[in-house]
Amino acid sequence: MSDVSWSRLPFLGEEMDVKVTVTAVELSEEMIAEATRELLKIIRSDADPRARLVTREAPIDSKGAAIVLGQIVLALVTGGAVKSFIKEVFQFLGRHRRIKIEVQNATGKKLKLEWDYVDRHGEEKAIALVETFLTQSK
Repeated sequence: MSDVSWSRLPFLGEEMDVKVTVTAVELSEEMIAEATRELLKIIRSDADPRARLVTREAPIDSKGAAIVLGQIVLALVTGGAVKSFIKEVFQFLGRHRRIKIEVQNATGKKLKLEWDYVDRHGEEKAIALVETFLTQSK
């Protein structure tokens, strides 16, 4: 499991938290982590240059550094950035069809996305549905 994570998302004068989790049953943790880093690069390029991976501290007994959870923190400033973020997520899913993404909005509700979601709804309707979901305040 890998997360593209907590995001402060100012939208129409309000901020909302967004968490995106990247998962794939058939892929190794290493491959999911690589895909998450790819998604981070895309988000930084097209939606929020300050986006970052979220990590947690390594267990006290371990010799390693912080553990990457596959979470990305981002802040999208405009409605255009929200739409760009959604489009990039769908393009990412188009390239990685075995990966699933779960988006959690500010209310704590979750929406599972995979390439089939775009196929079922069509790209424009899928974008509108996710945008509505992300901008819910209650």
